[in-house]
Amino acid sequence: MRWRMTGHAIAVRQLLLFLAVISFLSPIAAAPAVADKRVALVVGNSAYKNVAPLGNPGSDARLIADALRSLGFTLVGGSAQLDLDKAQFDNAVQSFSN
Repeated sequence: MRWRMTGHAIAVRQLLLFLAVISFLSPIAAAPAVADKRVALVVGNSAYKNVAPLGNPGSDARLIADALRSLGFTLVGGSAQLDLDKAQFDNAVQSFSN
């Protein structure tokens, strides 16, 4: 007599295989990225010419900058860049890319 797998058994087998692959790859994916230097550019603009001032971008940018700094990132300009005009923004992006 030949044994046949039911649809349920196949699904369970696939699930177990998936879990085995995930458990094998999890430590690899969870390992911190190895990089020579971790650099971040955080911009929070709340003052626009043609729009009412926004309330949260500055405080949100500061929180993100602090979190990234605590993770070992170097921040362009030393902190969150707030309310940049076009020229300042272009300079910050250029600094980031360098």
